[in-house]
Amino acid sequence: MPINWRFSRAVKISLFLVLASAVAGCSLFGSDKSDKKAPLTRTGSGCPNIQILGDLREKTVFRPGAGRDKFDILYAGKITEYFVGCSIRREKGAVGKLSEVPRTLAVRLSPIIKARRNLGKGASKTATLDYFIGVVRSDETPLEKKIIPLLVKFPDKHIDVPIREKPITLVLKLQPNERLADFSIFLGFQLTREQLQFNRKQLNKTRKQQGL
Repeated sequence: MPINWRFSRAVKISLFLVLASAVAGCSLFGSDKSDKKAPLTRTGSGCPNIQILGDLREKTVFRPGAGRDKFDILYAGKITEYFVGCSIRREKGAVGKLSEVPRTLAVRLSPIIKARRNLGKGASKTATLDYFIGVVRSDETPLEKKIIPLLVKFPDKHIDVPIREKPITLVLKLQPNERLADFSIFLGFQLTREQLQFNRKQLNKTRKQQGL
């Protein structure tokens, strides 16, 4: 379920996730060794907060030297939704209530991405739509960010290509005093500063049109 971030905080998180390099330390990304993997659903019962960041949801690439009109777009991508499954188990040898002992939380996340291109002269046959998954504590401490490369190939004469990514697994170690609400997972495209500014201008334009 999405969380209610204040705009100033969302900007700060966005800048970290777009511009920061991977955080040092043991990786949270790996494989789930549990035999009982949770099924992937849109709701993700028993999962931490998961959010597609609004200003990083889309990526627009323009033709070289062109303007910034919709007809100048070479290709674009949008993270439309995700499927997620979460499972939790106590650490080996831990005794007591599950909420009061060290636990391992496995999160399997599968983003749904839509790629689109303009046809005509100079149409692109591929789209580079690298995206990231970032993990942040509720106190805004970044834990890790992983960039996932994605190269989309457009079939001949096709404009749109839907992609469902293979599940990516995150493994979080929860201490007895830690809850699911203490962690948040963010998704977005890996953008340049110019692409991020373009997205924010578009969002601001939409808000003004809606009177927000």
